[in-house]
Amino acid sequence: MMQSLPRPPLGVTLTTHILRACVVFALLFGASGCFDSCQPPFPPSNQIDKFRILAVQLDPPEATPGEAVKAKFLSVNAQGLVNPSEFLDITKCFADGGVADPTAIWVGCLPGVDGNPAATNACGQIPGFGPPSDGGTQGGSDGGFNFADGGFGDQFQLFFPPCGGTSTWSTPSDYLDSLPADKQREGAEALVVLATLYKGQQQVSLKSVTLSTKPKSEQNTNPSLTGMSIDGKTADTCRPEDPSACRLVIVPAEKDVEVQAIVDTSRQDPLPPEEGKPAKNEDITIEWFATQGSFSFRRTIRSGETPPNHSPWPKWQPYDFTGKPLPQGMEVQIIGIARDRRGGVDWLSLRIVLGPKEQ
Repeated sequence: MMQSLPRPPLGVTLTTHILRACVVFALLFGASGCFDSCQPPFPPSNQIDKFRILAVQLDPPEATPGEAVKAKFLSVNAQGLVNPSEFLDITKCFADGGVADPTAIWVGCLPGVDGNPAATNACGQIPGFGPPSDGGTQGGSDGGFNFADGGFGDQFQLFFPPCGGTSTWSTPSDYLDSLPADKQREGAEALVVLATLYKGQQQVSLKSVTLSTKPKSEQNTNPSLTGMSIDGKTADTCRPEDPSACRLVIVPAEKDVEVQAIVDTSRQDPLPPEEGKPAKNEDITIEWFATQGSFSFRRTIRSGETPPNHSPWPKWQPYDFTGKPLPQGMEVQIIGIARDRRGGVDWLSLRIVLGPKEQ
């Protein structure tokens, strides 16, 4: 049996978190080669050619201790969006004491705060599960699971439900109680680990969430994308929760088209004031992905300054990586992912089909 590691101090490095996440992933899926297969959530290429988790959203991205944090993720494969409903729920994901496929398992990890009782009692029994029977991660005849020996020690929390396309984490209300008021306001970053198994492909995704006692008006919120357009014309958009809303947009073959995303400026949160500098809102970075073709720019920045200093919108280019034109009739999924610099995220998608070339 693995020995529990001591709780890391506040501000533990992301490297430590990543190593521990790999340990958890190996225990969840029995993946002995985890340290070779753990990949960053966002590979360098914006070409979608296999199963990937492109983004994890926590709502809110900054929470008050005791607040429920809702979690969901954006999953894709070479054909486009993977509907979260494909990932099995709690009644099926741990069938027969193993991990079913496809499965998404949610775990929260709390950094240690000296003297904080929540950090030493973070892994209470999940409702619906019996006590662990074998001291490991596999369920016994009573259906119990024990993740405390996975290197996280007693700071390890399952979400409820612990598996599925969406979940909720009830953060401990007394987590920051041992800290002075100024440190409680500053807060601490907890780590969310999402371990996914989809048609034999495994991925670990990491996401931080800040727990603080700031007023809600000062806590970070997720950005919001409200629409997309192609060459200035509004396009039907969809989210993984409602893929049927994404009607095909016809674009000419062998023609570059400009893609835009509409950012709700009311959700660009104000940044803390800096002495001698004008007030500004946060910038929103939009990352672009597609199942085929490429982009003239991989990222777009929507400025929070007044007046704004936006970067240009990219053009989607209908050619493969060798420069060969994509054939007429091909359907392509284009995805825009909006991120602020404090963990907030949102996404939208549109579908195009290549029609006849322009005369």
